[in-house]
Amino acid sequence: MGAAPSPGRLRLAVGLLSAGVLAYETLLLKLLPLKLWAPAAGAVISLALLGFGAAGAALTTVSPEALPPRRAVPGLAAAFGIGAPAAFALAEAVPLNPLELLWSPAPWVGLGAVYLALGAPFFLAGLALALAYRHQAARPGPLYAADLAGAAAGAGLAVAVVHLGPPSWGLRLVCLVGALSAASLLRPRAAAAVGLAGLLLGAAWPGRLLEPRLSPYKPLARMLAAPDTRVEADAWTPWGRLTVARSAGVPFRHAPGLSLACPHDPPPARAAFLDGDLLDALPPGDAPWDYLECLPWSLPYRLWKPQTVLVLEAGLGFRAEGALRLGARRVVAVEPIRVPARPAARGRPGIVWA
Repeated sequence: MGAAPSPGRLRLAVGLLSAGVLAYETLLLKLLPLKLWAPAAGAVISLALLGFGAAGAALTTVSPEALPPRRAVPGLAAAFGIGAPAAFALAEAVPLNPLELLWSPAPWVGLGAVYLALGAPFFLAGLALALAYRHQAARPGPLYAADLAGAAAGAGLAVAVVHLGPPSWGLRLVCLVGALSAASLLRPRAAAAVGLAGLLLGAAWPGRLLEPRLSPYKPLARMLAAPDTRVEADAWTPWGRLTVARSAGVPFRHAPGLSLACPHDPPPARAAFLDGDLLDALPPGDAPWDYLECLPWSLPYRLWKPQTVLVLEAGLGFRAEGALRLGARRVVAVEPIRVPARPAARGRPGIVWA
């Protein structure tokens, strides 16, 4: 095995490991909002810092002879690859309602368990990187360059994954990248075995364990619990998981800010949800729209009659369609999210989508 890895192979291992870490961190930002809400998912950054900080602190208590880089770095890199999907699957199994954190101590236990589970891969990767830097303490520049290049590549890999499919696919790739990082420090025969094992292990993970679970406290979960609810579209987008549904048993009615004195009832609507939270809702084209005059955003249309209207974050087209109903002749609707099963408003005369 040799006493120490060569600088070139160590840089390759560090670059691959950094790619896996940044990919894992970026993917968690997309996977966790279904369970924890988007603001809480942002705590992933603190998870990475916590794991790396704990790894650095742990390394100060261990002598260099106890963790030789040639053996410890590939072992820790492989453990990171295995641990990334396992940690997510374990965190998803922990029951947690973030809404109770303000008044109940019980959810804090679950939140701590989620933190520990998701932070473990960062600890393993941080320990491997710290060992590599300690080994190259006399000349850390090239190692740091490989670290940064790998991190950039990992972030790009995660972005590509969320554009091509569900983020859970990325966890399988992280498993493979961790194995490749370990393999880069091994002899050819052992490297081939570790790389193949990483590929097979990543592919063998059951999809149901890597699929994020929808929190039962999200608006989408409540709608799906209603009778006669039909999901018209469900797809992953770069912005999150987008679901379009309608309910015949308990119709969804969308009229934000509706006056209590309004004599008109909002009609049943189909609703679009992003990561389980309401994005927009749109009644069918033949539904009565009289209630629009009772909504706060109808005021500009009542004060004067704008001919051209720009609607940002148009969603399914509720406010764009409403602008036409309130007197606008031309509406430019801008929606960055590609909403699947967009309704007839997509081809509605007078509305230009961008």
